[in-house]
Amino acid sequence: MLSPKKILFTMFFFISSFIGLVLFFQSNLENVQSPTRLLKKSVPSLQVFPLDQSIEFSQVNSTFTFEKERGNSYFIQLKTSSLTTTPTYLRQDVALIYSNGILLDKVYEWEENVSSLEYTMTMEGEGSTRYDVITFHHAEIHHHDRYITSQYAMSSDQVYILTSAFSAPTLFREAHTNTQKQWQRILDRAINDQWRLQKNHLFQFFRVDQKQYDLIPLTELHMYQHHSFPYFSEEETKKIIGGVWEGIYRHYILGITNPPDEPIDTKGSTVPILLLAKDKSHLKILFRTAQGKEIQLIQTINP
Repeated sequence: MLSPKKILFTMFFFISSFIGLVLFFQSNLENVQSPTRLLKKSVPSLQVFPLDQSIEFSQVNSTFTFEKERGNSYFIQLKTSSLTTTPTYLRQDVALIYSNGILLDKVYEWEENVSSLEYTMTMEGEGSTRYDVITFHHAEIHHHDRYITSQYAMSSDQVYILTSAFSAPTLFREAHTNTQKQWQRILDRAINDQWRLQKNHLFQFFRVDQKQYDLIPLTELHMYQHHSFPYFSEEETKKIIGGVWEGIYRHYILGITNPPDEPIDTKGSTVPILLLAKDKSHLKILFRTAQGKEIQLIQTINP
């Protein structure tokens, strides 16, 4: 696993060789009939329709657990699960996993005509590391009058793995011992410093006036599940979040760019930065790939 310093060095090394990519995306929140896609195709889709208050998520969860140690490495398990109050036409769970602030892996799980989804994956790691995951749980509901609605929820987890030459690796969420507190500070500081460097570079590259925006890292988006964005109502916030995940799924998870360009590989990329315009006109999503390519997604916010 590359250290944050090595990743930063690689990113800055490629800065002179790549130009930024700007993509415009528009979420479709109309009550229309879904296209015949049925997710059996090679590229499945995720579309968030108007929210349906008759359906709820009764349980959502994303949890890391420690599995075992093997030589100089260890294995941790991620389990995501979700449950709706009734089966729906389509259930989708999308998870993004970060290692020390860098995209380690991405997960897409789906089933038709079920109420529950569950997914488990095992990852190998080395050295003291902070792991973050954020999961978007989505339900698509088809009604007899051919209208389509949605419901969604988010879950997250953050853990620290502490390794030592003198003891077995340990996993913790809250630091209790002095050693844990020290390593938590070290990892958090390194990740935050790296994120600020990338943020400043992206702002300069795309000429972003930070005073015109409210800034939210994607890994903190779940905090607005029951709270409104600044300057927005709760209803507007929920609509915006749905549109954000549509764009993240298409451009950050699938890596789709403007045709006929080949999809980009986003593994190893930075945590996307969500920028909400204070005049409520649009939002931007900025991130940088492991190859140093700057990406900007722009979406108009409709009242």
